[in-house]
Amino acid sequence: MLQSVAFEKPSTIVTPLAPPAGASGLPEDAGRLARLSALALALIPLVDAARVLETTGEHLSTFFAGARGYLLVWRTEVRRLEYQVLVGLPVPTQIPAVAPPPTRGLCGLVLADRLPRIASHPTALRSSLAPWEATLAAETGAAALLAAPLSLGESMSGVILLSAGVEVTVEDVQLLAATAQAVGGALERAQAFGSAEHDKLAGMGRLTAALAHEVNNPLQAISNSLHLLLNRSMPEEKRARYLTMAHKEAEQLIGIVRRILDLSRPERDGMRPVAVQAALEAVLAIAAEQLQENGIAVVCEWADNLPRVSGVGSHLKQAFLNLVLVAADAMPDGGVLTVRTALIPSRSGAGSEIVVLEICDTGTCVPEAELRAIFEPFSRTRRDSAGVGLPLSYSIIEQHGGRLSATSNEDGTVFRVELPALRMPH
Repeated sequence: MLQSVAFEKPSTIVTPLAPPAGASGLPEDAGRLARLSALALALIPLVDAARVLETTGEHLSTFFAGARGYLLVWRTEVRRLEYQVLVGLPVPTQIPAVAPPPTRGLCGLVLADRLPRIASHPTALRSSLAPWEATLAAETGAAALLAAPLSLGESMSGVILLSAGVEVTVEDVQLLAATAQAVGGALERAQAFGSAEHDKLAGMGRLTAALAHEVNNPLQAISNSLHLLLNRSMPEEKRARYLTMAHKEAEQLIGIVRRILDLSRPERDGMRPVAVQAALEAVLAIAAEQLQENGIAVVCEWADNLPRVSGVGSHLKQAFLNLVLVAADAMPDGGVLTVRTALIPSRSGAGSEIVVLEICDTGTCVPEAELRAIFEPFSRTRRDSAGVGLPLSYSIIEQHGGRLSATSNEDGTVFRVELPALRMPH
């Protein structure tokens, strides 16, 4: 249980309220737990930070008699006030932009040591409060001010500051501290969701722009050919040439659409146990002629007793073939292609295992900026001039519950595939 330490000097804010070892930090009173539970349930579906704070403000106004105050969140890197939510009615005086985060007053102390604090009879503590804290206490006739830090990771910091119209107890401070923890978790979840959605939208924007470019070129050629055929008289030989050109561009469009469909919805029918090493041997046989023409030596390092994976054999072979061909293209003057397999424990534990396959080339190093975009559709990196092979492989591996990554240095580039091992029943 949080321990309240009475203050003796009227000019000093109360000592931090820290939980002793083994304490849960949760209030024991059923009514307080019910209010905390109601807030936690209200926060679960929210994925927008502003809405998380607004909902918290609505609930906090019912926590204590006459509860009014602020939820303040700062962006750590730029030391800027990111969110400011007012709690309770009538609304307290608007506080000035508190940026950078305060280093004095009740909130300054809470932000410094990350411990909740309580100040009873705050009007007697004006010299120890920040001016805007003193204003809040005076305008609301506060019997106490409570403050608790929000746990927001390294990128943000925050605090809840409430004025209570009645004397508060240690249980009340526990309630505010537990609330701050719940709000911090909801804000971190909203931040993660926002970042993921931003990345997803950015990726969709890049895909849309690239797709428009890919489709526009053949469409423009078809349009120009048809315009000439419809509006100009010309020898039959020339007409046939324009028709052939239009047909060729139409076939290219069909190919683009098919590749896009492959990226967006690879089949999951026909999932069966697949021997990864057998699939790789078949792929290397298909690519053998091109590898030989390029003067590329192949080194295979197979793991013993490698378990199978669950998958569509033809799809996995396509993914592996794309990786092998991309690696071969990186070595036009010859080199060494190393294909290895291994079995490692799963990161999730529980006795599960991961089948790992690595395809390594001795080509030139891929720059970091290019490496970040290497699996994006139509990125046209030097390792994938069409911009389709690597994204298609990535999509196939992802559909099989696996992971595809790439690393590169002066020794070459490594494509690493991880697939869940399939353990057959004995």
